[in-house]
Amino acid sequence: MTVDALKAEIGHLSEQPRRELLGWLEGGKVEASKTGLVLSPSERAAGYRAWAEGRPRNTPVLSDQAISRETIYSTRG
Repeated sequence: MTVDALKAEIGHLSEQPRRELLGWLEGGKVEASKTGLVLSPSERAAGYRAWAEGRPRNTPVLSDQAISRETIYSTRG
């Protein structure tokens, strides 16, 4: 994934996390390679945390029944 593709993907984030990620991306902390982005483990963790902060906190939690193996595979006969 390129830096431009990442910029397009983070458009849904709230203002503060989006600004932080854009600053991080444009600050030269991301190194492009033939296989995509090369990030250190701490940079990946920071990027994930910034992404997670921008996610809605009011998402309903699925019940145990909704995520049970029997429910997920019930249509497989």
